[in-house]
Amino acid sequence: MVQDSRKREFPDSQQKIRKNDNTTLTIIIVVVSSITSMMIFMVCICIFLRKRKQRKSRQKVETAEEISIVESLQYNFDTISVATDNFSDANKLGQGGFGAVYRGRLPNGQEIAVKRLSRDSGQGELEFKNEVMLVAKLQHRNLVRLLGFCLEGTERLLIYEYVTNSSLDHFIFDAINRAYLDWDRRYKIIGGIARGLLYLHEDSRLRIIHRDLKASNVLLDRDMNAKISDFGMARIFDVDQTQGNTSRVVGTYGYMSPEYAMRGQFSTKSDVFSFGVLILEIVSGQRNNCFHNGENIEDLLCYAWKSWQKGISSNIIDPTLRNGSGPLHEMIRCIHIGLLCVQENAATRPTMAAVVLMLNSFFLTLSLSSEPAFFVRSSIDPELPLSLVGWPSGQGLGPVSVLLLKSQVRNLLALFTSLKSKETNSSGGQDTLSFGVSILEIVSGQKNNCFRSGENEEDLLCYAWKSWQKGIASNIIDPTLRNGSGPLHEMIRCIHIGLLCVQENAATRPTMAAVVLMLNSFFLTLSLSSEPAFFVRSSIDPELPLSLVSVNEASITELYPR
Repeated sequence: MVQDSRKREFPDSQQKIRKNDNTTLTIIIVVVSSITSMMIFMVCICIFLRKRKQRKSRQKVETAEEISIVESLQYNFDTISVATDNFSDANKLGQGGFGAVYRGRLPNGQEIAVKRLSRDSGQGELEFKNEVMLVAKLQHRNLVRLLGFCLEGTERLLIYEYVTNSSLDHFIFDAINRAYLDWDRRYKIIGGIARGLLYLHEDSRLRIIHRDLKASNVLLDRDMNAKISDFGMARIFDVDQTQGNTSRVVGTYGYMSPEYAMRGQFSTKSDVFSFGVLILEIVSGQRNNCFHNGENIEDLLCYAWKSWQKGISSNIIDPTLRNGSGPLHEMIRCIHIGLLCVQENAATRPTMAAVVLMLNSFFLTLSLSSEPAFFVRSSIDPELPLSLVGWPSGQGLGPVSVLLLKSQVRNLLALFTSLKSKETNSSGGQDTLSFGVSILEIVSGQKNNCFRSGENEEDLLCYAWKSWQKGIASNIIDPTLRNGSGPLHEMIRCIHIGLLCVQENAATRPTMAAVVLMLNSFFLTLSLSSEPAFFVRSSIDPELPLSLVSVNEASITELYPR
């Protein structure tokens, strides 16, 4: 029995020894792990502190460099005033959307061009300095070089290099000066503009979208080299950025891309569109909005496309170039490239890198172009007198619609009556269209450029017209109005009136007197409406993913006329 007892005790003691060993091992592992973790943590802290110190020192150096750059770029106001003879009219070169431009000469004899910004530009001192410093870093032979700036009190001046031969529009649209631009010079100008845009979009340390590329913003030096100017409306991004948001966009009608003009979306492809318009203007020697075809006046893009389709694109070539001043195939190729750039769908337009390649590689086969934006899907008679259409007054009804949104739909009559006086203005048709858009916005409670139909986002005018055609116009009514807050027939009638106001042909839109009568007389039968302006004659797939135009490449903006 004693022996059995000892046998039982011995294994117990061995188990205790093993447990003690395991406990010791566990303690050792925990201690070592803790010490190792602490050491790693301390090393990380040291690395972090060291990097932060290096970053701070680097920032100090960069700040010092930036201060040095700012100081080297800043001019004294008195110096510039003397250089321009106190901004005399004799030295005035022109007037832009953001201020006047003057010619001047510095004490060292250097000629300069000084842009005197208007005092209501709304830009703060810090933002002004930052933008100047960024643009001053741009160095390219096809960009006008910014020499410096002046900021004193309310005065904001930009000092540029003086470019001898004025702007492209002074040559290309002038019957006499146009003769100086033979084909070689025009082709050189096209290539220069393309390279300048490519630098802004892809090759500079910053990504810049010009936003107002047009003939008057391309200057020509003494050797007729093109230099892109006027970055007052440009948007500057980091290299890896392709979108940005802005509350105001100012552009020039005729050069604006369709996604910008109709939906407020802007991207680098909008610059490409403007460039395409420029190419066609340079080849034809005529403005895009008043191309003379014999006695008729047509839109240049539409005429170029129709001629291209018929195989007679040489018809748009400037007559001064048809005397053998250059290879016809080069001119035809430039027309082809121009049409590729002005395609309606932004996703199908080439990048500026592709455009430069097309211009330099004549053996490269160009893709087929689809129809340009705003192509003659128009139902308007091309020979309709311009007086029936009228020139835009530049006074939109956006602010008015904001006020109207605060009241009920049926209380619009007072405002309609007050607008009757506008009929004496030649822009009445334009105001009527804007007013029609306002009616549809008020009834629907949504913006015209981003009407939401379920999960889809459509153009309000197009959706309203399609719904009206299908007999389901009530679909666009604001849900908050469908609870019996007002007679449904009044809302439907307002939609009908709105559609009459936004018809494509200005001559078929009602006058404001007629609109007031329609609203007062519910027994008056309304005429049938034709399709609205810019109706889905668009070739862009309505189901086109938004990512192609707005997520990575575009910004949503509000459009203001110049």
